[in-house]
Amino acid sequence: MLQINRYKSVSCKICDGHTSILGPVDFNKNCEGDKVKDKMPFMGHAVYYHQCNSCKFIFTVDFDEWTIDDYLENIYNEDYNIVDPEYMIKRPNNLVNWILPYLNDDKSITLLDYGAGNSVFGTEISKLGWKCESWDPMWKKDPTFDKDTKFDVVTSFEVLEHTPTPYETAKEMINFIDSESGQLIIQTLANDIIKDEGINFWYISPRNGHVCMHSLQSLDIMFDQLGMEVQHEWYSVHFVSWKD
Repeated sequence: MLQINRYKSVSCKICDGHTSILGPVDFNKNCEGDKVKDKMPFMGHAVYYHQCNSCKFIFTVDFDEWTIDDYLENIYNEDYNIVDPEYMIKRPNNLVNWILPYLNDDKSITLLDYGAGNSVFGTEISKLGWKCESWDPMWKKDPTFDKDTKFDVVTSFEVLEHTPTPYETAKEMINFIDSESGQLIIQTLANDIIKDEGINFWYISPRNGHVCMHSLQSLDIMFDQLGMEVQHEWYSVHFVSWKD
């Protein structure tokens, strides 16, 4: 029997506001688009995304019941490099070069790369003299460092769009930063950049594991609720620090 009420009365995961259905996409919709359509043809399974009428947060509830094993089997599997070819080497190396000006050559700064994937970023920046730990909760491995360790900077590159539990993920990241001066450096593309594309916007891609897409406002609201404030640098970079 069709579950015709499945998507009715879905509340926003950020502000608990009312939402509207933005639209459906095929499960295999991915960020590489037509470049990989032969390897990632439509599979005929629709994924529905909602958008909050208030804070504009975009998200799907279709993966809310998935386990980590479900994600590893269906998304973060041997074909993931097809939909995100820069994930393994190019992006983490580019991020090392990108973050260096913000560190101002201060080797006393300690870092945690949260959602680190294969840990290339942490390995490479450690070679340059910084103490950097890496951890990705998706791989079902405990951290190699004490979970009570606090860091000056926690980086979170292309992570927040992958979590069906935004507050829980943000709280876990915050738990690792120094309670007075610690800072989060986040990269995730805000949906304020979407113009007329709507649900067809390239970043709304379930095959990449993009189960949500924040707005600048939803980021502000979420971190405000957690006692922090956000400084946005364009639509993709966000510096999060404790409120004064």
